[in-house]
Amino acid sequence: MTAILLPHSRKEHLRLTRWAIYASAICVFASVVFNYAAYQGIGGALLSNGWLAGIAGPVLIAIPLFAYMALKMRQLELVNHELTELATTDALTSSLNRRAFTAAVERRLKPSGSAVRHGAMLMLDVDHFKTINDRFGHQAGDEALQLLARTIRHSVRTDDQVGRLGGEEFGILLPGASLQDATEVAERIRRNVAAVEFRPDGGAPHPLSISVGGATYVDDVHLADLFRLADKRLYDAKAEGRNQVRMIELPRGFGKTGDAPTATMH
Repeated sequence: MTAILLPHSRKEHLRLTRWAIYASAICVFASVVFNYAAYQGIGGALLSNGWLAGIAGPVLIAIPLFAYMALKMRQLELVNHELTELATTDALTSSLNRRAFTAAVERRLKPSGSAVRHGAMLMLDVDHFKTINDRFGHQAGDEALQLLARTIRHSVRTDDQVGRLGGEEFGILLPGASLQDATEVAERIRRNVAAVEFRPDGGAPHPLSISVGGATYVDDVHLADLFRLADKRLYDAKAEGRNQVRMIELPRGFGKTGDAPTATMH
């Protein structure tokens, strides 16, 4: 990565300028103090020249130096941000990759006094995706996944997190969602995907549909249990005809007891 990354906003330019000015002012102050201590017993032109050198030297040297250092610091910030994006983002769909999504879910599920302690996990899968690859080729399959990912992002709420778990399977974490909230989001995604116009190779429209499985939780729940139960409901949605949503509501205290959920299949 050899390209120079420059600050990309007026706000960033002002921040770097302030940093350079403050640092330079400190150098000037230190130089003046030093010159005063060194030349205070000497009068006349020598003292005047000492004061001038004490001010002009740091100004001429420090401002360009600290401006350069500030610019390099900003470039490093941008590079680190880009590396973080590369490490956490699925390149094809611009969603979180599996590792980053799992880590995000784990952070949400950890007990915390200020964190939301309930929500839902959705898992969805493209129906008959293999047919798209076999009939139109893998490039068309990639286009279908990109279209699906954009549709999901436009259908979820602001704080929801979307990740590609692998292949044509996606996961969505819905912090603070009730069963009704999660079902509404899942149905909205399903309807929006069905309404998308997918034209492989620019030809005739080819229908897209998804099956969705989800699990809502209250209080503590283990990540493995949440994934397993949402995935089970996804399997049920496919087994019952595809292009539908199936949910399960975990009882309060499920993560502590480890008991199977009772009766609340939807």
